[in-house]
Amino acid sequence: MSEIQTLAKQISDDRFVSRGKGDKTKLTIVNAALEFLWSHPFREMNVSLLMSKTGIARSAFYQYFDDLYQLMEYMMNRLEQEIMQEASDWFNGHGNPVELLQNSLKRTVNVFYFRGPLISAIADAAATDVRVEQAWQGMIDRFDAAVLRRVQADQELGLIRRFDSKLLVVALNRMDAFTCIWAFGKHPRQEMSPIADVFIQVWVSTLYGDEYLYSEKPPLCRPGEQNTPADA
Repeated sequence: MSEIQTLAKQISDDRFVSRGKGDKTKLTIVNAALEFLWSHPFREMNVSLLMSKTGIARSAFYQYFDDLYQLMEYMMNRLEQEIMQEASDWFNGHGNPVELLQNSLKRTVNVFYFRGPLISAIADAAATDVRVEQAWQGMIDRFDAAVLRRVQADQELGLIRRFDSKLLVVALNRMDAFTCIWAFGKHPRQEMSPIADVFIQVWVSTLYGDEYLYSEKPPLCRPGEQNTPADA
């Protein structure tokens, strides 16, 4: 089995499909799209080619999606759920914020690592379809808002120094998105650990301070909380 086939198998799971009638067929279509994007750009995909990889009649595609752009919107919505879930520990804000941020960044990079071609395809499709463009921008805006709430809350607690938090959040999130598209958006991918390490260094040093990167200070905690491991 080739590396691309192995990677496609790793990302072909039911997290992209809600349970219910017809989910098996829908999952087959989604997985075929994910596998296709590992080795081809989105602009080369068409319904006939996609369905030829499923063993299902071409007409079945239109039972679930109006066109390929709606398929991209669907996968984008599921991708957003994954990313938000993996970053939720830091967003929720209970425990050592530095450790929570580090763990959330590692898990988020892991999502980008396995969904890289999908994210690259979404960005590609957004350039040619207004619906995908709006959905992509909406996804980015919602993630910006979630990060901004956490940053501003920690600013209020005196854990993060005062600065224009909105501009900084936009800069950090765009750095992550475009770096991951570059690193994981096509085969062969870059290694995951160095990307995660760089993100951790940039985010922690920018938000909480360099000293927390190298254990020069006791673990950071929010007022009224004890220093406990993030996964406790």
